[in-house]
Amino acid sequence: MPLPPPPPPPPGVMDTCVQAAGGDISARALAPWKYSLNRDVSRTPTEISFAECLCQGCIINGRENLSYNSVPVFAHVKVLKKSFCPDDRSKYVIKNDFIKVPVACTCIMPRYRKSSF
Repeated sequence: MPLPPPPPPPPGVMDTCVQAAGGDISARALAPWKYSLNRDVSRTPTEISFAECLCQGCIINGRENLSYNSVPVFAHVKVLKKSFCPDDRSKYVIKNDFIKVPVACTCIMPRYRKSSF
């Protein structure tokens, strides 16, 4: 089972693509992201950090370049889901489940459609 992503950084740290582009180039991804907590009380763990891409494009030479796309990278994470028993709503059923969690972002070439002439 993959490890959950690290906790989110303090508020105000790289919240936008512009802030990410203004940082130290050598210490930053081409497709920067931030983490936010996803909460679900019917799930264990109840809180999981989800990555959110900060840019539509990618950071190339210190600026956002829309010739590329920032896209999330996903991992399947095993969780326990709690739901009411069908016969007795005072009891719960716990089931194993896998959820698709965005763990980071990466820079990719966009898809192009071939035009017919």
